[in-house]
Amino acid sequence: AHQVALLYQCLSFQNLNLQRFKRQIEPQFEEIKARTERATVPALSETQKEWLWHLTDEVMHAAVDLRGEASGHIREWIEAMT
Repeated sequence: AHQVALLYQCLSFQNLNLQRFKRQIEPQFEEIKARTERATVPALSETQKEWLWHLTDEVMHAAVDLRGEASGHIREWIEAMT
């Protein structure tokens, strides 16, 4: 749950337009937190693992795609430099 919370916080940086991913985490977080807190060895369900894998894959693609909405500020900076 702590790692999901850290991912959520990273998505909060104002320079990145990744708010849509925060909205995907919010409905999942309480269930993930409850599951990991009640287990002697914290582990996600297979469904949660699959969801988290796809989410992080989407975040990574959005963060490195200079054409995407998440990096509009970077494009502006590059254009100003050229």
